[in-house]
Formats: sequence, structure tokens, C-alpha cells
Amino acid sequence: MIPVKARFEVLACACVLLAWASSSCKSEPGASSGDWPTAQPETQGFDSDTLAAAVERIGQENLPVDSVLIVRNGVLILDAYFYPYLGDHAHDVASVTKSVTSTLVGIAIDQGILALDQNVMASFPELIPEPPADGRTDIEIQHLLTMTSGLACGQSPEEPELFEMRASDHWVQYALELPMASSPGTAFAYCSPGSHVLSAMVGDAAGMSALDFAWERLFGPLGIEDAKWPADPQGVNHGWGDLQLHPRAMAKIGQVFLDGGTWNGTQIVSKEWVEQATQSFVLAGADGTGYGYQWWILAGDFEGLYEARGRGGQGIIVWPEKDVVAVFTGRGVDVRGEIALELAAALHSDVPLPPNPEGVARLESALFGATEAPAPTPVPPLPPIASEVSGKVYRLDANQFDVKCLSFHFDS
Repeated sequence: MIPVKARFEVLACACVLLAWASSSCKSEPGASSGDWPTAQPETQGFDSDTLAAAVERIGQENLPVDSVLIVRNGVLILDAYFYPYLGDHAHDVASVTKSVTSTLVGIAIDQGILALDQNVMASFPELIPEPPADGRTDIEIQHLLTMTSGLACGQSPEEPELFEMRASDHWVQYALELPMASSPGTAFAYCSPGSHVLSAMVGDAAGMSALDFAWERLFGPLGIEDAKWPADPQGVNHGWGDLQLHPRAMAKIGQVFLDGGTWNGTQIVSKEWVEQATQSFVLAGADGTGYGYQWWILAGDFEGLYEARGRGGQGIIVWPEKDVVAVFTGRGVDVRGEIALELAAALHSDVPLPPNPEGVARLESALFGATEAPAPTPVPPLPPIASEVSGKVYRLDANQFDVKCLSFHFDS
């Protein structure tokens, strides 16, 4: 292997510059989400050696995991972060956002400013003054929550409607004007634009943005101080995704649901809402997975568990039977399933285990090692095809990103 300097440039002829940028104030990991009581895993029936093995494997195999947290009986017993994410800033939670949006809907319903059977089209007369007689006037909030609106949306895993909505001038209007594919309440289709409409309805009912409502009724009472949530051109927060939360903040939301809607004795959302939101209303997967109010309801060997789930390995898993909340954040291929099985295997007892100082020391070492940058490795030589494509311009068919052409330049 020999060091090779490679220069890679992407030229988008649509004259759009896409850039990754990050900035954060330096703080202790988790400081933005307040403090959790912590304890050694054995005090809560978990085996430190098994947890350490899982943490070690994530690092050794360079799995695309950014953080893993476990809370049992309200006590944080695993708080793991993996390089390059060190837990010092909020993390994109992708479609976990949907479960947060749903919770805000629940709070609004508790306050009497929204209703499950509220007609969606009638809530936007300025956008849809005369809705067509195709069944859309029967869409209610509960249909948006359960992904059974009937709108022609979400039938493809690529979610083209989401990209088309984001390219439109008015995102909510785009969603409301989608064609109908089925009668409301009859078929599941994972429609992110429908979740965006829910955010708009929360904002309209509360007289403020969904984010401001969250600060007032959810994030604030939970002591969550670091949250970012972009909005569309009309100021509607992205109801389907793009919310950024610290993993500890995610755990707090899971704990609220585990505790029947309460946090430190304060009722955040009603127990009735928690029970409704986490029951299955519609079959959403061939494995028996169901869907509640923007929560996934697990089946089979995992019956009794429910989760908020997001692209790239984001998740909040709630296991009521064992009084456990687990949080995952990631950056690529979703490996939550296999990691969750390893972590579940660490739960040995419903009562404290004997002290395990060697296992605790191993876990502490693994947690420290997980935050360390891996040793640099030599860059392999460029393959022959690099010289063949370097400098050429590739013109693309019409696509949802509006990229017209690409050019690659490699210099060794």
C-alpha cells in the first residue's frame, strides 16, 4: 500500500452547492439534555461483560453506530458514543421525528385544540377551498397518524412524493392535493407528507410553530435544551423528519411513554394517549409489525415492544415488560436489529446481579475506546477506471435532486 492523494470534485450543473457543515459549542456529553441517575449495569440486572462485548464489536467492525443508550427503571446504565460522534451535540433523528410530531398532536388533543376525528381538508379551507369528491373529504387526523389517509403517497420506499413536496412552492398544499389511492382508513402507506400536514395542524391549533409548542409543552418540561427543527417556506416544521435531538433527550421521550405520559411526576401527555398511540391499528409489515400513531408496534418474538424508527439507524425502543428504554443513533446502514439482540442478551435478571468489577472495568475501557479515532490506514492506489472517468462530464436524466450533470476529477 502506498499513500495516494486523491482529489474528488462533484460539479452540479444545476448550480446548487451542497455542503456538510457542523458547529457546536463544546460541552460535556449529554449536558444539553439534563442529568439522568446512573448506575453500574449489574444493579439493574444487566451484565457488564455482555454490554462491553457489544460496544467492542461496534468499534472493531466499524459499524455505522453513533450512540447506544439503555435506561432501566429510570436509571441510565449504558451511555455509549462512537467516533466521530462524541455526544456533544444534537443528532439528526430522521423519522423518529414522526413520533415526536404525534406526541405533540396528543398534547394538543389533551388540551382540546385538536381532535382525532377532525377533518383534515376542512382545516385548510384557504388551501383547498373546493376539495374534489374523491374521498379526501373523509380524511381525519387519525388517518394521518396511522398512515391510512388514502393519499397516493408512500407506496414506494424511495418516497418520491417527499422530494416532490420539498421542491414545491407550498408543501402542505402539495400534500393535500395528492391524488387518492384508497379510501381513508383502509390501507397502510408510509406517507411522510401526511406527517408534515400534522405538524401544520399542531401549529395552526396552538397559534405557534410546532417547535415553539414543543418547547412549551414537551422539550421544556423534560429539560431538553438542545433541539433543532427546520421549517418549510411557510414556517411549518418538518413533521416527518430532520429534527435534531441529543440521544439522552430521545431517551427522555421514551421514558415518558414508558411511564404513562409522565416525567418526574408531571403529566406531559395523557396516559390514554400513550395507550392509544402505542397500539397497532394497521398491519405495516409482512412480519406482523403494526403501526400506531406514528409508532411502530413490534410482533413475534418482540411482541409488547414498540419503537420510534428513523432512517440510518435512529431509534427509540420501549420495552414495557422489562421497564427498559433503548436509544440508537447511526450514520448509514441500519444495524439496530442485530445490536439490540446483543444488548437484550445482557439482561440477565429482574433483580440486581452480584457486583462485577472486572466486567465494569472492561465496559469502561470499551466506552473510552469507542470515542477514540481509529488508527490511520494507507490509502490504496486508485483503480485503473479512475483515469478513464476523470475529467468527463456525465449528463443525468431528470431526477428528484435536480442535478443535471456530474464530473469526477482524480489526481494521484
